[in-house]
Amino acid sequence: MTYDDFGSAYYGGFTDLQMQGDTAILRTPGGNRSSIGGKKQNDVVNFDKAVVIVNGSGAGQYRRLTDWLWADDPTEQSSWRLDRPFAFAPEPDALISIMPFRGRNIFYQNEHSDSGAFQFYGSGIENLVVELTGTRMGGFITVGMGGDQGTNPNLYNQFLDVTVTEGLRADHRQESLLSGDFTAPTPQQQRCLGAFGNDTLKCGVGFEFGDRLARLSEVNSFSIMPDGQCSQSQFEGGISQSRFIVFRRNTVESNGGFFLNGGEDLILEHNTVSDFEPGFSAAPLTRGGHSDEQPLASAPPFAVTNASGHEGCPRWGCDKWCRGAVGVVARGNTQN
Repeated sequence: MTYDDFGSAYYGGFTDLQMQGDTAILRTPGGNRSSIGGKKQNDVVNFDKAVVIVNGSGAGQYRRLTDWLWADDPTEQSSWRLDRPFAFAPEPDALISIMPFRGRNIFYQNEHSDSGAFQFYGSGIENLVVELTGTRMGGFITVGMGGDQGTNPNLYNQFLDVTVTEGLRADHRQESLLSGDFTAPTPQQQRCLGAFGNDTLKCGVGFEFGDRLARLSEVNSFSIMPDGQCSQSQFEGGISQSRFIVFRRNTVESNGGFFLNGGEDLILEHNTVSDFEPGFSAAPLTRGGHSDEQPLASAPPFAVTNASGHEGCPRWGCDKWCRGAVGVVARGNTQN
């Protein structure tokens, strides 16, 4: 299950916001480029859309769009009609994203076995994931996307009373179940061995006990994963790709945990993890190792990242930055 990313109709600043009774009109520059660069995506202009405030004091609010007027002339203004006014008006220099709307869906008591991930990949807004069961699958993931050319955030998604019976993935991504050599390095491990002089301590070798999970994020059955450019402007601009995400009363019965690798205003409450062995389920490189260079504020099975560097360099030596998780409330979580 995935919400695949579908781009943005507009990303940048706005020029005007006018209240009109129980609705509002938002205006943005016309033409074919946003105010901070990037081509406007004409292929999504005719689909159902939402406008999201991505930074500043009103960040995280969204409104559905009921009508719009596209202006191709850069000397004119594009107009977008909101279904209702914002509760808190965006700051004058705030960035907004106008993107296809995917959300307000309920996933209830479905079973996912020997499959890929259940993920809100790209924009996913106000979804409920309730009493699902996952067995040997890719985990439950919220993946907001974006960078300096646009953003498709995840907002207000809740994972409630979900059970993962076996956190290891199905052996379908690297080798055939019938003919695979599960002692040989995986392609990712082979690249690691080449870069680090055949250091098996850092890279691990093979996955004789199953499809070895090759990065810290993939050890976990529940994850918040930013996906997009990590830049100084993103870091300093207070832009988070996932906001107001809730994990509550979920259970991992074996070989999995929780990993918050970004996001803002998150709740991790009354979740239970049993029989979690990071050394077995993942290669040694994954716990704060070279793969992500992510310093951890807390260890698995409930891992929360600090801000760190991007593209394999530590946070104190880079000019590119990712934000770690901000504003996390974690309480009542237990490990058996």
